[in-house]
Amino acid sequence: MNREKDLRAIKEFWEAKAKEHGVSHKSSWEDRFCMGLEVGALAEYIEDGDRVLDIGCGNGLSTLDLVLRKKVSVKGIDYSEEMIRAAEGLCRESTGKGLRGTVSFEVGDIMNLREEEHSYTRAMTRRVIINLGSLENQIEAARQVHRVLVPGGLFLMSEATTAGLRRINALRAEFGLEDLEQPWFNLYIDEGEFAEKVSDIFDLVEIRNFSSTYYVGSRVLQPFVKRILSVPPDYDSEINRLFAGLPAWGDYGIQKLFLFRKR
Repeated sequence: MNREKDLRAIKEFWEAKAKEHGVSHKSSWEDRFCMGLEVGALAEYIEDGDRVLDIGCGNGLSTLDLVLRKKVSVKGIDYSEEMIRAAEGLCRESTGKGLRGTVSFEVGDIMNLREEEHSYTRAMTRRVIINLGSLENQIEAARQVHRVLVPGGLFLMSEATTAGLRRINALRAEFGLEDLEQPWFNLYIDEGEFAEKVSDIFDLVEIRNFSSTYYVGSRVLQPFVKRILSVPPDYDSEINRLFAGLPAWGDYGIQKLFLFRKR
């Protein structure tokens, strides 16, 4: 598999998504239920008073969801100008609607963070590292994040993994379903390899398999049932809603939350 991908093409892809979907969750991902699980998992490791850098914030939906939950100061950045325009619009609409903290948005790139050293107690990414084209870029991005965190600060990294893809495909095979494939614009994280490459600057505290149960329902049981009924799978399925409300169990989720602590 080619581990080098065209960063320009990847950025153009996300700019097009932003233009097409605007403030909809579909700008970032069609799976709104998993996005909700993701924000819930992230919020468990963010405390009132934290200074948070949300890198790759997209159109700001998940960023604003976090500020509804926590009394924090969040700065959201994304390299897509279209995404930031949408985020600023959503932010204006959210003023006076229960936000517990403060939030701002601006154009920025994880590969060249303009933030000052030791500026944030938390930094987070959601499906950002997998869009960087190569392992070398992924590691450089982690080093950029390390620089802007305070000593002991947390890097909360919600990303898709190769191990999760293998395990859900093994389960799908038992139901006679074809393999899920990594999108062309992604380079999924190898958990052990990535953690080893950043071990000089970060301690890996935990890997949360927050989406495992949900993936069993949404990527195995729902498509299996829908195939019997000759109906295509649907991200907005009530089966997906049901499984999004169940506790996480096992290790079948492609999307995982990595908790790294700055050394």
